[in-house]
Amino acid sequence: MKIEDKGNGELVCFIPERLDVNSADATGEEIMSRLVPGISHLELDLRDTVYASSAGLRVFLTCYRKMTGLGGTITLTHVQPSIMMLLDMTGFTDFLTIQK
Repeated sequence: MKIEDKGNGELVCFIPERLDVNSADATGEEIMSRLVPGISHLELDLRDTVYASSAGLRVFLTCYRKMTGLGGTITLTHVQPSIMMLLDMTGFTDFLTIQK
């Protein structure tokens, strides 16, 4: 997974094609290691992500909680229709900022 530091406290994380039990822990740990004081915005770019399991949802939730704890924001971008349906069905659209 690629992470870009855009400066001014902004990070962009490019999420892998599948965010499931095999990849979620490593992906989440890599992102969390970069969420330190001074990071004010996290963008999770899902342009390549075609599948997310409940383990993937846990990554989104953990990132959301960490960013709100830091007083920052999180946005999911380039969300594929299948992932959007999952986020909608699980209520994640109620608290996550999502840009299709």
